[in-house]
Amino acid sequence: MVIEAIGNYLRVAGANWAASAWFLERYSNRWNIENSIFVDIGSTTVTLIPIINGKACIRGFTDPEKLTVGELVYTGVLRSNVVGIVNKIPLKGLYTRICNEKFALIGDIHLVLGNISSNEYTTETADGRGKSVGEAMERIARIPCGDKLMMNSFEIKEIARYVYESQIYMVFEALMQIRSYIASLGLDPSTFKAIIAGIGKFLAREAAIRAGFKTIIDIDDIVGSQISSIFPAYAAAMMMCEKRCFDNENCG
Repeated sequence: MVIEAIGNYLRVAGANWAASAWFLERYSNRWNIENSIFVDIGSTTVTLIPIINGKACIRGFTDPEKLTVGELVYTGVLRSNVVGIVNKIPLKGLYTRICNEKFALIGDIHLVLGNISSNEYTTETADGRGKSVGEAMERIARIPCGDKLMMNSFEIKEIARYVYESQIYMVFEALMQIRSYIASLGLDPSTFKAIIAGIGKFLAREAAIRAGFKTIIDIDDIVGSQISSIFPAYAAAMMMCEKRCFDNENCG
């Protein structure tokens, strides 16, 4: 298996999505999610997996392919640089261009908005300093080359809100791309469910609502609490357990 993987490294590199796809396909009938789109948002990226008639209908197998077909979005809820999400922000009734530097991360945005706690902000900050709301605000103030003496906390929160909405739109676009693919098959996307997972499932929920999903399912409600943030690893473990049971006739 290892030798085969080495010989086909492009098929397995960064393919943790494959375990998730296998698991969703394996249990789609039991969970009544035969027609759904899975959205897993982590610290850095968004993985989207369409399930159609109980099958994982993957069109992209490498990162460039997945970025093209809408199955991968390079934005997450901790590591992403704010300048990769917006190129301007609202400030003092105007829109100002921003500095193309690593002054603030999206984790600062979500911390200030209350989407994550300081304990959930597990990555290094842009300036190597702490993870209090006040310190996050200071980093956000630097985005337009300012500081906390040049803008008040309300203004900083409005900047954060703008960045958050822009990030939601990035995920919304990918969902709409997959919905358009589903529609091209002669299927009604409005009958599909959204399944959300990852530490950024709050972001996935907002994007799914905007994309018109009537039913949104938290993966924790299906497989158990605290699985969401490690779902690919959980799915891989289940895959291995099932394989071992299949290989061992005496497995209970």
